[in-house]
Amino acid sequence: MTIRSGLRREQIAEIIDSLPVGFYGRDFLAVTGPGASVPARDFLSGMPPGASLEGYLWPGTYTLTNEMDATAFREMLLDAFGAATGDLWGSAALQGLSPYETVTLASIIVRESRDPASQPLISSVFHNRLRVGRGLGASVTTQYALGRPGAWWPSPAGYVSTLASPYNTNIYRGLPPTPISSPDRSALQAAANPAESAYQFFSANCRGPGIYFAETYEQHLANVRCE
Repeated sequence: MTIRSGLRREQIAEIIDSLPVGFYGRDFLAVTGPGASVPARDFLSGMPPGASLEGYLWPGTYTLTNEMDATAFREMLLDAFGAATGDLWGSAALQGLSPYETVTLASIIVRESRDPASQPLISSVFHNRLRVGRGLGASVTTQYALGRPGAWWPSPAGYVSTLASPYNTNIYRGLPPTPISSPDRSALQAAANPAESAYQFFSANCRGPGIYFAETYEQHLANVRCE
């Protein structure tokens, strides 16, 4: 079973239901959802009470046995998360981030770009905006709030300036309340070790592939202009 980075819990549950395993996606959602009883682990110590395990379900390829239940699979994912991330929290602390905040930020970064080369600069934009008290302005967090079965990452068009949700980081300052997806190692590294930049904006551009960065809003508007 392969879990790609950037998936949310419900998408992992859908993968489970597509495979001949010994439990259902709904079982997985129950044991990873808000209020689930989870054995203590150091990297979970800063989670808000009642939070789900969104963000901690480590991407990768796993072999499941017929006897395995949803709880055993959850523990497999958490074991993999712990093994892959133990050396990152010191760097994150130097940036003023708790482990939970780091996972939250990385879960946004990986949805914005799965390219490890661009992630440190994307991270720098978010760190710079957090530092001056701006909203992250990440459309992917609005997508998370709007997600529903069959369209877990819908277009946020028409909602980015109106949706009254703490996941709408165009309106609300700071990080969203929870992670929005499963980050991978490169996204977590980027969250904990952002590039040094003065950038406040980034965007795709219809002139060609890649991500365009800007220090000012005027530069940002020029980047997104499609003439």
